[in-house]
Amino acid sequence: MEALLSRLNRVDMHETIDDRRKKTMSKEVVWIAVLGPDGSGKSTLIANLEEELKGAFRRTARFHLMPGLLRRRRDSGPVTDPHGKPPRSLPASLLKMLYYLLDYNLGYRLKVRPALVRSTLVLFDRYYDDLLIDPRRYRYGGPLGLARWLRCFIPRPDVFLVLDVPVEKLLERKQEVEPEELQRQVEAYRRFVLETPNAFLLDGSLPPEEVAREAREVLLEVLHGRYLDRRRTWFPQAAEREEEEYLEMSLGLRLPKGRPTHAYLSLPDDRGYLLPLRTGHAFRRGLELYPAQNRKARLGKAVLGALAGTGLKGPGLSKVRLEEGENSVFQTLREVFRRDDLYFAVSLGTPGPHRKPVVQVMTREGEVLGYAKIGWNKATKELVVNEAQMHNKIRCLNFPHLRIPDVVHLSQEGCSTILITRPLEGVNGGKWDNESFQELVEILAKLANQTSEDRCFLDTPFWQELNDRVLHLSDYLPHYQLKTLTHALQILENRLRDVELPWVLRLGDVTRWNTAIDEQSGILQVIDLEYAKEHWLVGWDLFRFFDRFSVIPTSKLFGYYRAVGVDPEQMDTLQLAFWVDLFTEWALTWKNAELLISPAARNVFRKIAGIIHFLNTQLEVR
Repeated sequence: MEALLSRLNRVDMHETIDDRRKKTMSKEVVWIAVLGPDGSGKSTLIANLEEELKGAFRRTARFHLMPGLLRRRRDSGPVTDPHGKPPRSLPASLLKMLYYLLDYNLGYRLKVRPALVRSTLVLFDRYYDDLLIDPRRYRYGGPLGLARWLRCFIPRPDVFLVLDVPVEKLLERKQEVEPEELQRQVEAYRRFVLETPNAFLLDGSLPPEEVAREAREVLLEVLHGRYLDRRRTWFPQAAEREEEEYLEMSLGLRLPKGRPTHAYLSLPDDRGYLLPLRTGHAFRRGLELYPAQNRKARLGKAVLGALAGTGLKGPGLSKVRLEEGENSVFQTLREVFRRDDLYFAVSLGTPGPHRKPVVQVMTREGEVLGYAKIGWNKATKELVVNEAQMHNKIRCLNFPHLRIPDVVHLSQEGCSTILITRPLEGVNGGKWDNESFQELVEILAKLANQTSEDRCFLDTPFWQELNDRVLHLSDYLPHYQLKTLTHALQILENRLRDVELPWVLRLGDVTRWNTAIDEQSGILQVIDLEYAKEHWLVGWDLFRFFDRFSVIPTSKLFGYYRAVGVDPEQMDTLQLAFWVDLFTEWALTWKNAELLISPAARNVFRKIAGIIHFLNTQLEVR
């Protein structure tokens, strides 16, 4: 911890930002809204950004709350009593909302958008969202639900910078608002950041120049991410070549021209699935590899399956021909199953350092014989081997409430490590309701009690690994994220210094699409164990199950922690430990792989960093 603090204190913000990212600033336009309670430093931050970024943009434009197209510009001075006037009547409030709607939309088209086109840095001091957080300030007397709905029709800035300042410091700067109301606003702004993908929380209690540095680094990260997001559009041939290389290296397959053998289902997050075209039965079963999560995705998946039943396989999908090379994994699978009449569907995996294919092995009639996970580089081979080892260890537990797939085969074939398991029916797409969730909680608690080992928090490999990871990431992460992680470690150390906890088996990937409760036996079925670990943070799998990248309500966790003998007062602190663990584990895999962080992964890191910052602030005041 001392080494990390020393490293953090030596960081020069100007040296941590890649020069190439600086160049992107001058070629981009950005629209920023700065939010925060009275006294948080919005005007100071905007003035500093105008001064520091003026060389990167042709000009700057500054607005207060809205574009102001329908009102005369007048300087009314600072607001000294924001809640002094009563709310408007309902009719007057509805007319005011119509006025806002017109001003924001017409003002965007006639003032904001033309400024952006001319490479202008557009800065808003407050925005429409302030009305939802502090309706009394704007004398809004209508239903908040209507105001939230109308937000869907308001143009959105590229970035929200939200200044977070403790109530005590806000009161030192201004006393126009009561402390209780200030506390409510501070918490509301924090929640706004968690719910808004392009919102960032800045520590407004720092000196103004430090706040401006953090803001500048956030903007550079956003613009750099925007550039990476556009690369696939600018250079589609490069993306296609990368995919072809991945197929050849991981599966020994080529993509020549000719009669297609597979349909290619491509998703917006760059995941992809190869579905066999030669038989409708195999095509429909291959769709099971795709864990459709939302209603639109489930509908599309159902339509594809229904059409395949009529003989129309994959309309609207790209078609490719797979040709097997000398080291084809498909040929290895034929030898393992001792059959030449096999059909293969492939999940190409989530892009990133741990991307690996999973092959569904089927007969012509669509009977699934097994699933093969292919480790094709150092990182993915380690995952496949770890999964095989954890299969054996979990079998030895003889835990009656957990079912995992049977291992059929594990081998090193050429440059690949191949693990083949039998299918578990009913896992993909299993339904989760309150009853099944409670069964999950009970089973995970029983598993924790059977595998627990009590140790003080600071004496565990978990704590040592967290510190080691953050130290290794100190020259890789943006400074504001590194500072957030360092602050979290300090909070964990202070709150859990002498606390003894049970350290339990972590299954690792307990998500809604990888697990299911068997309706007849009530047994938990889990298909992925590649991230399983022994003696890890209690409750880790339960946190992972939610997988929504938001703060998890402690009410969902109370029963579990009571069952494993952990003080419920520690739930938020343990949740903080979970998010720090998840963030640093994923970030370190990207660093070790020496890959550019994908836009999707970058957004995930932003969300988790926001959650950690939120929990830091919540735990600090207790």
